[in-house]
Amino acid sequence: MDEDRLREWFGSFLDWLAAGRGGELLEAVSDCAHEQHLNATTAAHMRLWGRRHVSPQHFWARSEWEKKDLTWGVAPEKFEGWSRDEVTKPLGVVEAKLAYWHEPNGRHAERLNTLRSQLSVSGEKWPDLWLHGLLWLVSYEQEPEKCVRLDGDEGWASSLAGLTPLRPPSLPAQESPFYLVAERDLREVWPRSDAAPKATLYVSLLRYEGQQ
Repeated sequence: MDEDRLREWFGSFLDWLAAGRGGELLEAVSDCAHEQHLNATTAAHMRLWGRRHVSPQHFWARSEWEKKDLTWGVAPEKFEGWSRDEVTKPLGVVEAKLAYWHEPNGRHAERLNTLRSQLSVSGEKWPDLWLHGLLWLVSYEQEPEKCVRLDGDEGWASSLAGLTPLRPPSLPAQESPFYLVAERDLREVWPRSDAAPKATLYVSLLRYEGQQ
């Protein structure tokens, strides 16, 4: 599964989330900030997609394995145990980070720095693997579009050094690196009077280019 196929997977993942799973994820991350839930959901979809479009019997994807958020590969044959050898044949690592727009200034750049650091460690350990990141963003803003801009004073451009946003081939080009996953009125979820009337979940797929 080369990068073109990974872009195709990302487009399929966005469609799958838009069909209903995205709303479930948004409700979950409004409750807690556990990235493990996002990672397991991502791995579940990647397994389904990879076995339909890449290798029916030998494609695999795991979350939280070898201290990586998501690892995927195509084994040349059936294998008896998980290892990093030629039998298991890992091909790529995807590290994930979850950011909340209402966090104090600088936390978003901090999350991206951690993402870059984790991908760098993966690159040193497995230099031949495809390295990508998923950045999830939760916004409680009435106008969430301002949270996903690339340029401007609060834009993401200055924080993305060494990380290139990837666009699914099925979607038109856009300036923002983020794609809408779901919108919810959290007053329907929580009885709190100050629950956000508009909560939004976005995600971006990023290719790791190394420190610049």
